[in-house]
Amino acid sequence: MSIIDIDYLLLLQNFRKLTGGIFDSFFTTFTELGNGLIPVCIMACIYWVVNKEIGVYLLMNFAFSFISNGFLKITACIYRPWIRDVRVMPVSDAKITATGYSFPSGHVSQSTALWGGLAAKMKSRSKVAMIASIVILALICFSRNYLGVHTPQDVLVSLCVGCIWLFIVSKIITWTEKGKNNDIILTLIVVVISVAITIYAMVKNYPIDYDEAGKILVDSKKMVPDTSYCTGAAIGFFIGWVLERRFVKFNVECSINQKIARLICGLPIVIFIVRAGFSIFKSFLPTAVTTFLYAFIMTFFVTYLYPLIFTKIEDAQKMKL
Repeated sequence: MSIIDIDYLLLLQNFRKLTGGIFDSFFTTFTELGNGLIPVCIMACIYWVVNKEIGVYLLMNFAFSFISNGFLKITACIYRPWIRDVRVMPVSDAKITATGYSFPSGHVSQSTALWGGLAAKMKSRSKVAMIASIVILALICFSRNYLGVHTPQDVLVSLCVGCIWLFIVSKIITWTEKGKNNDIILTLIVVVISVAITIYAMVKNYPIDYDEAGKILVDSKKMVPDTSYCTGAAIGFFIGWVLERRFVKFNVECSINQKIARLICGLPIVIFIVRAGFSIFKSFLPTAVTTFLYAFIMTFFVTYLYPLIFTKIEDAQKMKL
């Protein structure tokens, strides 16, 4: 094992022990700024009431990051640090959510899409916001190593891929504005690629290794649901994005009361979808279908369904005045 790899994690592990784990709770909590509910809610707020264009940029980065991260994970099939070396003992609370393969880091991928994207967009708007976004991203990256759930390679590669997407997505958005049907073409391409990656996850031969107790180290059956979650989120965003920009065309330039109403009504639904959606669908659908549908609804609701609802309500209120 190289110094930049396991030895670095052991160094951080020794630091955790020497300090009595006083930073464990902080980094366990802070790392969630780059995963799941919090990033989705932040991007939804920006998209619905702050700056629609920035919201689209962040969400599109999020979607592409999901696709690339899901593909790279099932292609590389690199085990988690504690599987590769039993000396690595991750923080228990962080280990619970660190499932599947290790490379590249999903937390860092999503964090780069959100916080890296905000830093890029705030560069010409607010230096303070830009610096704050960079600091948050850096701390999330470090947290994955500190908690012992990812190697430096997992983090650095994910960060680099995410930064590449930040650049590419800017070009893609510019390209979509230059042609009448470019948004539809892009969406069709993403859907085809996403379906191909999902099929790849289903038919791929995964390494099968066992621990001393005879238990499979990483169950390949779990890789298909993980991948379908990524592709479902991406497809949900792009279909919702096309439908919204063609048929809804909502505006963030509205009254403070309308903005507050949008958030008060919309965020609880997002939280419900993220927290309870999986359990509801899992009760009557196969796991892979559940993860796909759950992720699809999450991004589709944020980008299209909810804007459609609040636009209809606001238009109806205007008619009464």
